[in-house]
Formats: sequence, structure tokens, C-alpha cells
Amino acid sequence: MSRDRTIRAAEKVASCDPIWTALRAQAEQLAESEPELSSFAHATVLKHERLEAALSYHLAKKIGGEDLSPMQVREIFEEAFAADPAIGEAVRADLSAVYERDPACHSYVQAFLFFKGFHSLESHRIAHWLWKSGRQWMAYFFQNRVSDLFAVDIHPAAPFGRGIFVDHATFPKGHAERLNHPTVNLALHCQPVERQPAVLHLYHLYGTDLSRFDIYFNFGKANTVDAARLQVCSPLAMRRDSRGR
Repeated sequence: MSRDRTIRAAEKVASCDPIWTALRAQAEQLAESEPELSSFAHATVLKHERLEAALSYHLAKKIGGEDLSPMQVREIFEEAFAADPAIGEAVRADLSAVYERDPACHSYVQAFLFFKGFHSLESHRIAHWLWKSGRQWMAYFFQNRVSDLFAVDIHPAAPFGRGIFVDHATFPKGHAERLNHPTVNLALHCQPVERQPAVLHLYHLYGTDLSRFDIYFNFGKANTVDAARLQVCSPLAMRRDSRGR
């Protein structure tokens, strides 16, 4: 009877949260195929009941240090996830975007454990929640730690959409900029957006608005920007279905 209840509970989780179920299964395969990483897979993924708990643990170990302990960072992550369930939904959409759109990504667990673009984006989501909650100093602390760890510097006031894939990201973003769903708009005054941008190997992308007019970089629906080292410092619009390589 107990085993039947366990099976039914697992089936319910799989139907409600397929990404987390798949990620756990992939972590089990990782632990079996690489025994030396078994304890890492269990501590980071398998011992947790929810994706939010696993991500809080994983990123807290990276962000935490002498100034703010991993346990304190983890509590902030968990507080943010509890206060705003939309963050967890965005995390799942981001994982799905990485898996579906990155040719170098072969599993959810690979992105979850090892991809700094994903780590920086999800850490920023917590920093942005802190900013909106009136905790600007802590938000700045998160911004600085993410910049130091992942070489990704995003102002905590910048709102992000969901289903975003940033690969090998190293790009500065300013206070008034917006990256949303699915268009990447970097501007003082942002334009409406739709769904799922992807940024591949994008190093520097920024805009200025010296004349108070909208100057923006628009990567339209389902577009991918891929460059070994791209630096954009002037007005540019890339229309829908265009691809930069």
C-alpha cells in the first residue's frame, strides 16, 4: 500500500511538474554513470522535493561566502519563491528555452548544474524581487556577486520576461533597460515584447538615448543572435525571423 501511494504521488508530480520530473530522472542517470558525482547530484537535486528548493540550494552555495553565508542566501531565495510563485514558473520556462534552443544542451540537468547563463538569469530574478520589495542594498549585493561569479552584470531594477535563454552571457544592462518575452529590447523607453529571446555568445549590447528619443535594439520573435564577440553601440533593429550569426 505504501509503495502504491509513492507511485501515485510520483505520477502526480510528473503530470504537474514535468520539467522537474525529467530533471530528477536525468540527475539519477548522472549519479549512476559518474559515481564520483553521485553525492553532488544527490545534494544538489535528488534530495529536494521541488525545483525551487534545489535551485535555492545550488545557487546559494555559489553566491554565499564570508559576507553572506550560503544559508542566508538560500533563505532569501526561498522567501522570494514563496512570495512570488511566478519566479518558479519563469525558471521552468527558462530551463525549457535552454534545452530546446541551445544545440550544446542535452538535458535539463546539464543546464541546471553547469550553465552560467541560466545561473545568472535566475539569480537576477531574485535580485529583481529584492529590488521590488524595497531591499535595494541586498539587490545590489546579489548583482555584484553575480557579476563577480558569472561575469554577467544586470541592474536589479531590470525586469525580465520568461522563456529566456542566455548562453555564454557576458553583457552589461542598465537600470532602464528591459529584456522580456520574446523580444530583447534594450532602451530607455521599452517597446512591447512577446516571447522567448535567445542570446548566444553575446558580450556587449547596450544603447544610449542622448536626444530623449527611443533608441533600442530589437531582436524579434524567435530570433537568435550568435557571435563570438558582438559589440553593439548604436541604433539597430533586427526584424522578426531574422538571425544574426
